[in-house]
Amino acid sequence: MTKKVIIVGGVAGGASTAARLRRLEEDTEIIIFERDEYISYANCGLPYFLSGVIKERDSLLVQTPKGMKKRFNIDVRVNSEVVKIYPAEKEVEVQEKNGRKYRESYDRLDSLIPLAGPANKQGRIAADVLAGRKSSYKGTQGTAIAKIFDLAVASTGANEKTLHKLGIPCQVSFTHSGSGADYYPGSAEMTIKLIFAPQSGKILGAQIVGTKGVDKRIDDLAGALGRGGSIFDLTELELAYAPPFSSAKDPVNMAGYVAANIVKGDVAIVQWHELAGLDPQNTLIIDVRTPAEYMHGHVPGAVNIPVDLLRERLSEVPRAKDIIVYCLVGIRAYASYRILQGHGFTRVRNLSGGWKTYSSAETEKALAEKV
Repeated sequence: MTKKVIIVGGVAGGASTAARLRRLEEDTEIIIFERDEYISYANCGLPYFLSGVIKERDSLLVQTPKGMKKRFNIDVRVNSEVVKIYPAEKEVEVQEKNGRKYRESYDRLDSLIPLAGPANKQGRIAADVLAGRKSSYKGTQGTAIAKIFDLAVASTGANEKTLHKLGIPCQVSFTHSGSGADYYPGSAEMTIKLIFAPQSGKILGAQIVGTKGVDKRIDDLAGALGRGGSIFDLTELELAYAPPFSSAKDPVNMAGYVAANIVKGDVAIVQWHELAGLDPQNTLIIDVRTPAEYMHGHVPGAVNIPVDLLRERLSEVPRAKDIIVYCLVGIRAYASYRILQGHGFTRVRNLSGGWKTYSSAETEKALAEKV
């Protein structure tokens, strides 16, 4: 006896389920109900069509009812909304846009909501289950990317706010790295915020902002996070390298190195938003950049002692105060931190992400207060 399967909803989830099920079972009767006009379209491409980047609307149409029928022998009913389910009778009530109502029977029913990657995965899994195969969905970690004018903004895993809300301890590091080698024309900087467990270094989440190479790096981080990896795993990733595409120390490797230094205790850090709460009477902030960089902007109250002169000017650094060191992105400040530690200074911290993170965050904060 022929099995009859009804799928509620098209687009990524429903269409994937139907196509996969047909490939597994040639004789099953498959019906898709879609309340709108289109059965399968690139929903994620709509913003680019509206902005004019994609010129033709039809290029977003992935599949049509006629195409689904011809290739997969699937009965697609558009403009038809399932408004009620009768599990006992194994029937659904369908409302067409022209006003007609009717009932349709089924043997099996898998209503899908998510979009894009998770939807396609769930659609494939649903088809496997309908076909009697053992398959389960292992969840989503929320990997996403968006284009905002010239910027790419991406994330994976949990964000800092969510972790605090759930009471999950976390540590954060900021790194600024180039998409390619610094000397290669066209290399663009990206900022990586890496969130990890303070003790074990397990990766909990990450966000990246930049203009080039953001997609590659968020995928690297998503893969490591999905496998339950740690920041130490990031330091060992062997990633493709050539000057146009990366530096010898890839941005993902660099994020791992910096975070590993924190977890191992090689450096203590302070976040940009914590500076305002420090006692100025008991704290000295040292800008270890060049005098020219310092003159172009610095943290209020900071003194300028370039890293190359730090050993000569150790007498200017009070041992009875908390010392905060920073540079442009953190590299020179880390070297300064190790110098001070090597000379017996124990109350030293490095500003995570350096002047770039601090100045960007303070600018954004000031703009938000004006709104």
